[in-house]
Amino acid sequence: MVKVLWGVTGAGHWMRESASIFEKVASRTKVTVIMTRNGYEIAKLYGVLDVFKKYTGGYYSELEVDPNPLSHIYGRVLSKKYELFVLAPLSANTANKIADGIADNLVTTAAAMARKAGVTTILLPTDAPWVKETALPCTVHDNCVNCSVCPPQETCPTKAIVDGISKKRILLDRCIGCELCVTKCPYEAINCFEKVEINVHWLEVEKLKVLEKFESFIIVRSPEELSRIINEYLDVALNEGA
Repeated sequence: MVKVLWGVTGAGHWMRESASIFEKVASRTKVTVIMTRNGYEIAKLYGVLDVFKKYTGGYYSELEVDPNPLSHIYGRVLSKKYELFVLAPLSANTANKIADGIADNLVTTAAAMARKAGVTTILLPTDAPWVKETALPCTVHDNCVNCSVCPPQETCPTKAIVDGISKKRILLDRCIGCELCVTKCPYEAINCFEKVEINVHWLEVEKLKVLEKFESFIIVRSPEELSRIINEYLDVALNEGA
């Protein structure tokens, strides 16, 4: 049985795609999930936290959320108990820390240990020259007419939609990305996971160049490439262990 460590960081872009790939991987082998605090909140906001929870629980299938400075995960990484470490999605903040050798949370410390131990680590950065867009959380647009009786507000399971001055607002710390509000608004004033164009800062580009120099690190450019490489790795490893 191949043991995989999966790190989730606070990036909205490719969060849902990463969760979908994780689900397929977790159906094939044991996966331990570690999350930064922002990773946990963004996974909830983008409606996929339950996916990670569903496939974790039990020995080598734990889910740990930062902060946990005494986590047993670190020893496992150093002793190569995990054959594969996946960082998806990888936010610019976490990528920059790893490049600079900063180990200040569960994910960055595990990454430092993986680099020292030579554990194969696959990274899906969300801030890179080839990334041209990102996905926004659920948002109320200007065509909202601020109904006194608002169907999305009435049916939101977490009461995340509240009254604003000229339109409704979504409290992101309550939103779970279920998209029920999108289907309930008669004016189509709410969108979830809408794509917008972005420009990556030169600093992120330079940090990725540093990560590319780490011998055991593999940087992928898309969720499709991530899925392909993980499955190829698992196919070989599981066949060898058969």
